[in-house]
Amino acid sequence: MSLHDITQRLHASMAGAGTDDAQLISIVCPLANSEIVELAADYKAQYGRDLRDAIKSETSGHYETMLNSLCQPKAYYLAKELRGALKGAGSDDDAIIAIMCTADNELMAEIKEQYTAKYRRSLESDLQSDYSGKLEPNLT
Repeated sequence: MSLHDITQRLHASMAGAGTDDAQLISIVCPLANSEIVELAADYKAQYGRDLRDAIKSETSGHYETMLNSLCQPKAYYLAKELRGALKGAGSDDDAIIAIMCTADNELMAEIKEQYTAKYRRSLESDLQSDYSGKLEPNLT
């Protein structure tokens, strides 16, 4: 099935009254992140609307959050998650460690680029300001 056909099926699952959640899930969830990003671009080209906006208008709660998260490039999403985990009083150590310990070198480089581009600050500097001692060298 072509990307164009998949995009049309996705649009149909959200068109009209109500959403065909089973179809929406069966279309989006089996795809790799890079394929979903392509799908989002094709959706915008075909329908003149951002796929994330369409999903937001048709879903809610954790379901909406999950689907919209899938529509973002992985490094961009993880950079946002790291910023959220570092921002404010205290850090979400579990989230930071989960991301930092599972990203390979290539993905980590992309995360750093996305973090700097989005927040105009260095991920390494933010980590260093939150962590010191034995843990710092392992996170920076």
